[in-house]
Amino acid sequence: MNSFDSLVNISFWAVLFVVPGLIGVIVGAALLGRELELGTWRLAWSQTVPRAWWLAAKLALVTGGLVLFGAAITAVITWSREPMDRLTGHFINRAYDFEGLVLTAYILAAFGFAVLAGLLLRRTVAAMVAAFGPWLVFRLVVEFVLRPRFQAPLTLRQSCAQGCHATMGLDTVPPQTGHIGDWVLSVSVNAGNQIVTTYQPAGRFWHFQFIEAGLFVALTAATLGTAIWLLHRRAA
Repeated sequence: MNSFDSLVNISFWAVLFVVPGLIGVIVGAALLGRELELGTWRLAWSQTVPRAWWLAAKLALVTGGLVLFGAAITAVITWSREPMDRLTGHFINRAYDFEGLVLTAYILAAFGFAVLAGLLLRRTVAAMVAAFGPWLVFRLVVEFVLRPRFQAPLTLRQSCAQGCHATMGLDTVPPQTGHIGDWVLSVSVNAGNQIVTTYQPAGRFWHFQFIEAGLFVALTAATLGTAIWLLHRRAA
């Protein structure tokens, strides 16, 4: 616990929060932004292959590479955190963001934003900046607003004959539920001398992963689809 909860380690995970977005925007902004900025599009788009098909083929290739990269990073982080996960599960201590499907989905969403921004702005660096902002906003909204509401949380009420003391227990096994990995959302003491705990059970981890990854993948499909459509119109 001391090793994983050290100040250096906490700082590392805080920085890693934005790394998937940075990876996505760096790769995506250069895909079209660099072609338009340097003028190499004149050669690339003067071939017999239509521009929209050219972009679709490049997107398929790069997206596949990002999926493999994200899966590899997820596997390494999951392996490195395995001793800690035995104590806390996957829902807390930032494990959720890096030990499932969502890490790859974060990268893809940032990539989609950057591809679209590169097409619209025609500048690589400007596209990176323009894409990272919306990605970060969407990421924060999903994590702090939507994620706790993916499913209705469970409520646990415990009576206390000698008085109650509410503790969150976010870093260890939640004392209110007694199950490793339960995500405790709130703990309060009501007028009836009861501890009232709302939480998401650990068994919902993969359900939440599929929901959140689906949101980011849908966003990726929307931005990349818009980029292909705009390029097709430009070609016409």
